[in-house]
Amino acid sequence: MNLEYEFDDISLRILDKRYASLILPFCDKNKEIFEQYEIDKPLNFYTLEFQTKLIEAEFEGFLHGTYVRFYMFDKNIPNKIIGTISFSDMKRNAFFSCQIGYKIDSEYINHGYGFKMLSNSIKIMESECHMHRIGAYILPGNEPSIKLVEKVGFQLEGIAKSYVLMNGKWIDHLSYAYISNPS
Repeated sequence: MNLEYEFDDISLRILDKRYASLILPFCDKNKEIFEQYEIDKPLNFYTLEFQTKLIEAEFEGFLHGTYVRFYMFDKNIPNKIIGTISFSDMKRNAFFSCQIGYKIDSEYINHGYGFKMLSNSIKIMESECHMHRIGAYILPGNEPSIKLVEKVGFQLEGIAKSYVLMNGKWIDHLSYAYISNPS
């Protein structure tokens, strides 16, 4: 797997700890939006030290073939992260499956970047990691995310009851799946 992929007007890159200083402003700027849809963060999450350790762990997962996070850049702004998509819990053998999570910078929402990021990264995961099934769990009511995954070809499978602990409560999520070459 490559560390960088170029498409029409975006690039998707796998970053290492040298780029933690780019990740922190992306997270910090979009904190209020992202935290509506994510699990509770440790108190030191929005520090360079935490982001450096996190990206080191993610890169280690990449090296072991269990985790991939792509950071999206607009080719006209090569040093500003505008989105990220992760593929976690990567299984092979009889499964060839994983889960996704993604975020887009608030300035770039509804400009087609999410579709480009999701559709192109799925192609990479299909061709290079042979992923057959990609799952997505989405909060009910998160219409932009629901529209995005459905546009890319994810199908609603049902509701994952009490799926994740958020703000001290167990929250249901919609369970979606993308199947590569369904038979």
